[in-house]
Amino acid sequence: MLHNEYDRLRQFSHAKLIAVKGITTWNNTPVLLREYFEGQPLDQFLNTHSLTEHQCLHLAVAIVEAVQSIHDAGCIHTQS
Repeated sequence: MLHNEYDRLRQFSHAKLIAVKGITTWNNTPVLLREYFEGQPLDQFLNTHSLTEHQCLHLAVAIVEAVQSIHDAGCIHTQS
């Protein structure tokens, strides 16, 4: 199952998406290797920072562009 996810994630290429790098095993558990990203989750960031209207719009556009790149790769995401 993890190999299917890895194969799917390899199709996504966008500057705003964290890339998948491979699959390995750690403590006998398979794990996905992802590009290193330094920062904090968006919800935590928004709880500690006030954004201007312009900054909010810039952030919203960046998120929409990233999600669009996933759709363009043929992945329609749903909650399961």
